[in-house]
Amino acid sequence: MSGDRDAAEDSLAEQGRLIAAVERFEAAWRGGARPRIEAYLAEAGASRRSRWLCELIRLELELRARDGESPRLEDYLDRFPSGSAEVDAAFADLTEPPAARTDRPSRQRERP
Repeated sequence: MSGDRDAAEDSLAEQGRLIAAVERFEAAWRGGARPRIEAYLAEAGASRRSRWLCELIRLELELRARDGESPRLEDYLDRFPSGSAEVDAAFADLTEPPAARTDRPSRQRERP
């Protein structure tokens, strides 16, 4: 059973790293910077890149929409050509109600 516990601890630690990265990204954005998703992906490592990419794109889309921007799918596909599934998933969330989203980190972001 030790292996199961170790896997659960690794999963919780990974969740914490992702949440911390999301919070840093959002804080930088709110501080007036335009952080680059690519810089945050370097922290994720290859095995977690997909999850981080999807989550960071979702956040960036949300922040850009709040700023009155209309992000284009094509721009993200050009930026992340090997992440088309993640880009598609993030853009699909733009039309889904928040309650339908099940794979987001379990934290509430502050609303302005």
